[in-house]
Amino acid sequence: MVNVLAVFVCGLVLVSAAQLKDGDVLQDYQRLTGLRSLGVEFAEHFRNASLTDLDLFQSRIPSQDDLLCIADMTEFMLALTSGKLWALRMIDAWGSIPSGLLYGNIVHLGNFDECIKISNEITSSHSINGKYCFLKLSIGSLPQNVALLTNSLKIASCFPASCSAAIMDLFLEQLVQKLFNSGSLSMNINEASCQTSESKPLDGMTIFTVVLLGLMGTIVALCTLYDYFLCHDQSSVPAIVKIFSARSSSRAIFRIVDSKSNPNVISCLDGIRCMSLFWVVFGHEYIFSLLSPNINTLNMLSWVEQPFSSLIMHGVFSVDSFFFVGGLLVAVIALRSMEKSNGSLNAPLMYLHRLIRIVPVLAVAILVYMKFMPVVSGGPLFAGGYTGSAACESGWFWTLLFVQNYATSNICLAHSWYLAVDMQLYLISPLLLIALYKWGKKAAAGIVVLVLLVSSCLFATMMIKKYSLVLTCYKNINCTSLDKEFCNFEYCYLKSVNRTYKYMSLKVNLYKIPIRQVNFSLLKRFNGYKPFLYNITVDACKILKYPKSNPVFGWFHSLFSAHSNMNHTCPFDHDLVVDKLSADYINKQFTEVLPYPHGQYLFHSNWFANNVKRASVNVYGTLS
Repeated sequence: MVNVLAVFVCGLVLVSAAQLKDGDVLQDYQRLTGLRSLGVEFAEHFRNASLTDLDLFQSRIPSQDDLLCIADMTEFMLALTSGKLWALRMIDAWGSIPSGLLYGNIVHLGNFDECIKISNEITSSHSINGKYCFLKLSIGSLPQNVALLTNSLKIASCFPASCSAAIMDLFLEQLVQKLFNSGSLSMNINEASCQTSESKPLDGMTIFTVVLLGLMGTIVALCTLYDYFLCHDQSSVPAIVKIFSARSSSRAIFRIVDSKSNPNVISCLDGIRCMSLFWVVFGHEYIFSLLSPNINTLNMLSWVEQPFSSLIMHGVFSVDSFFFVGGLLVAVIALRSMEKSNGSLNAPLMYLHRLIRIVPVLAVAILVYMKFMPVVSGGPLFAGGYTGSAACESGWFWTLLFVQNYATSNICLAHSWYLAVDMQLYLISPLLLIALYKWGKKAAAGIVVLVLLVSSCLFATMMIKKYSLVLTCYKNINCTSLDKEFCNFEYCYLKSVNRTYKYMSLKVNLYKIPIRQVNFSLLKRFNGYKPFLYNITVDACKILKYPKSNPVFGWFHSLFSAHSNMNHTCPFDHDLVVDKLSADYINKQFTEVLPYPHGQYLFHSNWFANNVKRASVNVYGTLS
């Protein structure tokens, strides 16, 4: 339920409240479904418009890039009027209002290849190329089952590559006024979502990565061919060939051996690791599929109630088996080695062996993600590269040092947190192993006591800092401003430090201060989301001055006031910050102070200024 805080904080930023009428939903939905393809609407509106008619640059003098964009747009409209194929393709590549909107289909990809392959030569030195971007269509009112997922649609657009997203926003602003004549809907484009056919020149590190991978692939291919054609007896395969031969390696990986053939080998551990690996990969792939565009996103709400969803949502526990098996093998192998060497344990050699095994592979993985994948991958959803590429650019060295779980909040290769934890446990293992060998059962008893002390420390920390194990599903926070002139969210996120400690942080850049009223309501799922307990409208400034005049508002405000600079009365003429507000503290407020029953909740909110909706945030969570 920590998400409720994000909603309420957003409400303090903006203003003037009004109850959402059922007619608002129907009206906005009918406006959307009445549209043709957005590309066609765009072309029809601007086909015969002149620069004077557009009046795009009221507040500033246009730059050289702006003028080039206008010239290309003029050429594009003329070509469209005369029916030239390249111009028609630019319109044809646009996305439309997706069918199945009320079923959770909120993304339309248009035609990516058709757009970026557009290239029309205007002069010998200049061509108009296609630029593929996603426009965000923020909707005033949607049915609650859709609104709890999002209040905006993501639709593909295509226009001349010389035009920036900022310029296109000016065009789209006029298009919205023409189509809707309402401030409850808006369109904007994020430059980060844009792609063109122009590729960046390969830098030195990318070339090095390609050469390295090519060299490795060549060695594997040559050794495999040598093994297959020249080595008829596997016992005669040279050691260096066996190392790199895919044939020999696959034979070793997939061989079936008698479990009694070697008493020093615990074969069942391979099965445990294999099944855990399947669980990890399956869970990650399933989650990525849920986060991708789907035509039936609303099914996710009923899916989480099914028993099968537990297999995915609790896949995190599969990692525990890796820690257990890894620790067991370290102990078994090291203790056997110490028996043969009269208690001697070469810890530096252990560390060196570990680094040689892991660091080269990890370094190549970072290179592949940072440099190689952007070269060989592409598509409408691949703008900016894979998720986390920016973190690798700025903090790849933390991953190679195995301290990324402490040193940074943005981890290069997010799944590599396991390697950091595993390495840190490995570093302290020699101390425990030497103690076990020298003092036997006494050391084992001491280790048990140490584990109990650490567990007690963890338990005490949870009690003192009021952490809890109450599960809050759908922990994502979505803060959206429908009017960038009022405010902009610099950041808004939840961070999970470990399984029991999560916190929320957000920062709002506040440009105007018309804080007057805020309306919020709480709904609970009973065969659909139904009103539950609260649906109130308050004068925010008045209540901040006299918090006891409305106990419900005062309770909500007390949740975050100690972690925020929103601890004074109006006006708020500064950026608003909530810093590291513990999710467990919020859970405590919702389970002990005001004991809410377990179930699924929806926090529904709208904010208005001058009778125009400026923001809408809908967040749902599960108490269990």
